[in-house]
Amino acid sequence: MPSRVAHPGHRLGMWVHGATFFPGSVFLLLWGFPYLVLGASTSHGTATSLLTLMTLVLMAAAPLIGNLTGLWPSLRALIAVGIALSTTG
Repeated sequence: MPSRVAHPGHRLGMWVHGATFFPGSVFLLLWGFPYLVLGASTSHGTATSLLTLMTLVLMAAAPLIGNLTGLWPSLRALIAVGIALSTTG
């Protein structure tokens, strides 16, 4: 049985998921609350609301992005690069 990682499309998918989910996940799970409260001097309630809003927006955007990449499969890599650049910039 051939390795699934040997296929270029599968390898691209693994890198896309790592590149697009990593910045948001790190902010939400590790540094978001301490940064907002201690670094940006926002209140606990505001920091909680911002992180909750970010989570809800990402949950709503994921099916939309999935539909877009399903409609235009040839643009998947371009869409992924755009998302990765927008989250790091």
